[in-house]
Amino acid sequence: MGLSDKDIKTWDQRLIDQVRLGWENYKHIRIDLTTARTDQSFNFAGEFIYVEATSSALAVAKIKLNRNTNDALDFELGTFIKTIFVEVFITNTALQGEWLDIVVGINFDYLKEQPVAINIPVPLVVGDGGGSLSVDDNGGSLTVDGTFWQATQPVSAAALPLPAGAATAALQLPNGHNVVIPTPVPVTDNAGSLTVDGTFWQATQPVSAAALPLPAGAATSALQTQPGVDVGDVTVNNAAGAAAVNVQDGGNSLTVDGTFWQATQPVSAAALPLPAGAATSALQTQPGVDVGDVTVNNAAGAAAVNVQDGGNSLTVDGAITAVDNGIAQPCITITNANADQNTVGANHACKRVLIRAHTINTGLVWVDFNAAAVALACYPLAAGDSVSVPLTNTNLVNCLFKVANEKVTVVYTN
Repeated sequence: MGLSDKDIKTWDQRLIDQVRLGWENYKHIRIDLTTARTDQSFNFAGEFIYVEATSSALAVAKIKLNRNTNDALDFELGTFIKTIFVEVFITNTALQGEWLDIVVGINFDYLKEQPVAINIPVPLVVGDGGGSLSVDDNGGSLTVDGTFWQATQPVSAAALPLPAGAATAALQLPNGHNVVIPTPVPVTDNAGSLTVDGTFWQATQPVSAAALPLPAGAATSALQTQPGVDVGDVTVNNAAGAAAVNVQDGGNSLTVDGTFWQATQPVSAAALPLPAGAATSALQTQPGVDVGDVTVNNAAGAAAVNVQDGGNSLTVDGAITAVDNGIAQPCITITNANADQNTVGANHACKRVLIRAHTINTGLVWVDFNAAAVALACYPLAAGDSVSVPLTNTNLVNCLFKVANEKVTVVYTN
């Protein structure tokens, strides 16, 4: 629907007639944006539209003055459109709770004037075009369907619906009422006092440790040892197959099965097993002692034996044969960073090694070959002790130091 050429030409006279008849020349309308719309028609007539207020900066829409040809204009706070129109089309997405307050009128300057009293014939039917309508009684009174409406309308709380979760008086408890609560609930006494089953409860309830259950694994005083109290003989972990128990003597002494044990247990090298390949003194040759004729590896098909002549000469089957002892190489040192940790020598091919513990060592060094050294299970070297064995590589020397940062020196030939 639009204006004909004739209507446009007589528009000024028609507006003058409206003023003469006492009609409103502008009105306030609220556009609710909660529901989405596309080119929804609003039968507004006038020569300007002004967006004077919005619910928030999110309250925006688009407006056309002609559904088919006009480009959509931004419709937001402060938008002012001045032209002659009798119908507009508004488009918006659904914006829950958002709205636009607009003014539709015939003269924008008229909006700036103070509202004037208008005598409206009674009765008057007012339509809001499916939207909302703002009515101002100018601080006086307004009667609708015979009911007197004040500028501030009194509201009866009794007639209003209760908010979600509110309870009526019938569901509320008077003072002094006994309450039975079927399930546990948090109760606040407001820093006063509370009586439950006749028992007085303070805001902070005293707790008796004696009445609480012990945590898992805790022992009562009857099962605990007390300082200065002799607990008598104790059997520790004697169950077959049970794991070993670490027993501390506190730097004093400990007796096990009647045997006295010191904090540091003395070790007798004579009682320890020999490392692989070592010979007892009965089987070793002694300096200056003639061992007589020696038959070496005469078994048929046996592997060759390396025989060292000590830089002298060697007689084999009556003939003197020189035997290569190898060439002495620079010494290497094996040092540990941590106690009780196996340490291996560097990689050097060799024929024989001599291992000697440093004279400044304070603890034993356990030595093995071809396998990790284990305390009490291989050859011990005290400070200054040495051992010599034939070996094909110095990385086969394994040392376990009982004291951190101690050393052994390895002399080898190849």
